[in-house]
Amino acid sequence: MKEILLIKANWRKLLKNTMKVLKINKYKFLVFTGIFFLISCSFLNKEDKVSGVKKEQKIKIFVELPDTISFGHRINGMITYNSEFDSIELGKNEKRYVTAFFTQSNSKLKTLEELKNKVKDTFVMINSKNVIPIYDIKLKGIGPSFLNGYILDEVFLEQKDGSFKISSIEYTFAHPVFIKKMSE
Repeated sequence: MKEILLIKANWRKLLKNTMKVLKINKYKFLVFTGIFFLISCSFLNKEDKVSGVKKEQKIKIFVELPDTISFGHRINGMITYNSEFDSIELGKNEKRYVTAFFTQSNSKLKTLEELKNKVKDTFVMINSKNVIPIYDIKLKGIGPSFLNGYILDEVFLEQKDGSFKISSIEYTFAHPVFIKKMSE
């Protein structure tokens, strides 16, 4: 208990000495501290935005593919995909297209541009059920590998003048796969 009182006393002395050195009173110190926290919080809110999408928005990509396959075998699976575009009610002439692009590499690809330059397979969402079927993918090599991919989600919304506004979002993902030798 004495230690806690001693820490509080030292803290108070430190605070008083700091205010004396800065030549400010308690009220100025509180205002300065409040402004400091407001500014730092506003910077945190700006950092929460990723590629134009706020982190609190519910975007889910669930890749359902095997994590180990035998060399020479083809894999099938699906991606369950949800985004903020799911809540848009499309009109008669309005469309939504969701496309998944894939490539295989020995490591996770770091940028979207790098991924776009190496795309090998393309799959689309069917019947707007938030499922993208993946089928007949044959991977090369033996050992650890990655199926790198990105999803392009596009909505074509009709405007009053008959033109269309296109809104799109791109999400990247990587799925690790180990390719083993065929057992003899």
